[in-house]
Amino acid sequence: MDAKHTSVEVIQREVGRWNTDIALGWETGLQGKKRIGNRLYERHPPDHFLEPQNHARYTDWLRGYEKATQYRRFELRREVHYVGENESGPVKGVYQGWGIKRGSIVSRLIDKHGCYGDVYFYYFEGTKIVRTVKCGI
Repeated sequence: MDAKHTSVEVIQREVGRWNTDIALGWETGLQGKKRIGNRLYERHPPDHFLEPQNHARYTDWLRGYEKATQYRRFELRREVHYVGENESGPVKGVYQGWGIKRGSIVSRLIDKHGCYGDVYFYYFEGTKIVRTVKCGI
């Protein structure tokens, strides 16, 4: 994971405070689910956090973990929005992730929707546009 997402400032802004247990939960939450075989499982805190005398440490770990999963879901989500145009107006669509084939999207817009002109692709990470591509038809 990028160091800018695990910095003390980001954790303090999202969680409200920082300590090593919150940071450990934060880093675990940013990793997402754990794959074992073909299935995905939630990650768990270290076993010693589950002992009764470490309840406060477990609570801090859980707070960091939950806030990191929210942060990952909203701020690190990658999407591609595309916009084409036909005689009825704009034709829009959204794909999760950045692994799309622009050529097949452009072909589909021509065949199914009768689009013409340019098709614009906007690559989002969270709410920020990080790349824009214009493809002509």
